[in-house]
Amino acid sequence: MSKYLITNKIGGGKTLIPESVRVNCAFDQGWIKGRVFDKKCQLSENYFWDANGGAFVVGTPLVSDVVNVAEYIYRDFEVSKINKYKREIIGMWAAFVYRGGKAYCFNDYWGLYDICFHSSEDNTFVVSTSLADVHANVPDARIDEYSFVMDNFQLGAFLGDTMFKEIKRLKREQYLEITECGLNLKGLSDYRYKYTFQNKQQTIQDIVSYAKKLSVKIAARFGKTAVAMTGGFDSRLVFGILNSAPNNDITLVHGVSSGTEKEDMEIAQNIAKHYHKDFILEDWNNRKGFNLNDQFNTFRIVGYYNYVGLGSKQCYSEYERIGKGYTFYQAGYFCEALRLREWAEQKKSSTFSLTDYVDNYYINKSLKECYANYDEYRNYLVEKYREQLKEIGFTGDENRIPMDYFERFRWIMSRYCDSRSVMMLNSFQFTFPIMSTPFIHEIVLSLPADVIKGGGFQIELVSAMNKELVELFGLHSHRRSYRIKNNKKIPLLTMKNVADYCFMLLPFIKPMMFAVYRKFKYDSTNVRHGVLDEFDQLSVKVPEYLDLTKYPEVPYRLRATMIGLSCVQNEK
Repeated sequence: MSKYLITNKIGGGKTLIPESVRVNCAFDQGWIKGRVFDKKCQLSENYFWDANGGAFVVGTPLVSDVVNVAEYIYRDFEVSKINKYKREIIGMWAAFVYRGGKAYCFNDYWGLYDICFHSSEDNTFVVSTSLADVHANVPDARIDEYSFVMDNFQLGAFLGDTMFKEIKRLKREQYLEITECGLNLKGLSDYRYKYTFQNKQQTIQDIVSYAKKLSVKIAARFGKTAVAMTGGFDSRLVFGILNSAPNNDITLVHGVSSGTEKEDMEIAQNIAKHYHKDFILEDWNNRKGFNLNDQFNTFRIVGYYNYVGLGSKQCYSEYERIGKGYTFYQAGYFCEALRLREWAEQKKSSTFSLTDYVDNYYINKSLKECYANYDEYRNYLVEKYREQLKEIGFTGDENRIPMDYFERFRWIMSRYCDSRSVMMLNSFQFTFPIMSTPFIHEIVLSLPADVIKGGGFQIELVSAMNKELVELFGLHSHRRSYRIKNNKKIPLLTMKNVADYCFMLLPFIKPMMFAVYRKFKYDSTNVRHGVLDEFDQLSVKVPEYLDLTKYPEVPYRLRATMIGLSCVQNEK
């Protein structure tokens, strides 16, 4: 199943974004009502109801030797066992349990599968895994300025927040208790895996051993699998894990659009040919022109907070095509923490400060020209990040944060970014990021900066899964091409790599070159102003504190949000 909606509102929360997915089931216990929706392309058994209550689990949960995860939770349920479920049930999922006259909502280990909720002063409430459906039932919801800007210009969100003041998102360490009196937000005790890094080889062995066992479980549960393949090591690692299972039925797919490069496709094709796998090209061309009706229809399927493939219904049609042919879909999400960011690598110090991180790494500086409240927004980010230091287990001086904490710090936002795409894909078929699996990712986040610097650790990990994936194929990542020697990336002589080398020697010219590029690409083709003209067709306007005529490129995410908001408003 793909999503659920729970409410005590009169009418049962019938205000929904119209869907092409089916209602799997509905229940009415008098004071609480709910509906659960199927995935667009796959049926799910994760629903159970008897005379005393029931449960359902949406998304993609996986437990060894368990087909109906909802029944498993319901039969065994105690509030004290929620920690156990979060550790034991891997994947991206959100659960609902009704038992003993009370209901409970909680989600996966990392809180990746959204549970959004709103409670009014009269104790009426709406809970859903779809932000769009909650918003549709909260007619007076106001945009939260800073969250709105962050979501649309930086694809980020702090834990617990949405872009609306009156709608919150469940944090990973929380659950909802629901009674006839309304919603109660409860906290969970610590349930996290504890992993202490010892040495690189032992860590690689631990990941490989766990990943191989996981691949067998995935093959047994889901069968036919499509792996989105590029020329990089993220998707290659995922393929290596899945392909380690005996007789795993895998097909490689590669999306082609105006922004993709032939080097990626060629490497993906060569890998498919070498391992005798079928290879499918997906048409992701999302630049074939703008059609407002098509946009409304796509958002009715996946919700306006998902930005994948924005601009054309073609992209969603391709996901539907793959979803009908393959039960499980996998991509290289959550692998980036295996290598240190360039910004961190280039710093001469072994520490960084909170303000340095915000000012020079995270914040979108292009906003300074078009966002009236930029300075206040920056201060907001600093304060919110200060609150997150405890989340990553750091209690020292915020001006001297060890670089070993960098990826954990970055991951506060990056997990939200990656999970947007996976939430969208879950509306079509079964999927969760393999590398987000609790045990594996806790290991990844424990890795010291020196270990992941330069990307050597990831190369060794891929090699440990399958040496051929490193030895027989080149690397193309972020428009750069490399060959691999002694577990190190050696840049090939390309225009992109030459430019990078020049920027490294003369860093002050990089901002100027990017400014010229943006002016040439966007101003000369009127892309920016074309998008602004599209906004004139919508009933929901860009907030007044944003002057997008001064922004170098209007993000497609903002287009998605504006259309989505308009869609929701028009359906109310």
